[in-house]
Amino acid sequence: MISKKSRRTDPSRRARIIGMQQLLKEAFSQFAVAMSADYAARLGLARSVDEVGEAIVDIICGDEATRERNLLLSYELYLYGSRQPELKPVMQDWMARSQRALLRFFDLPTARALDTLIEGMTLHHAVDRTPASRQEIARLVEKIIRH
Repeated sequence: MISKKSRRTDPSRRARIIGMQQLLKEAFSQFAVAMSADYAARLGLARSVDEVGEAIVDIICGDEATRERNLLLSYELYLYGSRQPELKPVMQDWMARSQRALLRFFDLPTARALDTLIEGMTLHHAVDRTPASRQEIARLVEKIIRH
């Protein structure tokens, strides 16, 4: 067994810690890029503002099979990223990609509002004791896109 004193001076320990941080950064980066690609693909199929509204509702109400995993990884990224400054660009780039996908149909303030709604409502839809119905979410999206 390694004593506490020798463990503190173990030069390979620091390398292992740094290696784990880099591994987590890479894993979260790949996750964020994959989520962005899915998001952009869903929105990319839309040919009108009405269709993009439907796509947004689909994203929020999402596929049960993937939503829980994706939510967990998203919030792990937010939590870990809030304590690790080197992950902030991963989250910022993800937000920027999401907003770019929405900018095809909306101005920047509307794209930001929709992106924020998607983030918040996805969480509420997954964990609220009485989540908003698909119709309620569609009405919220409609209010934003028709402002």
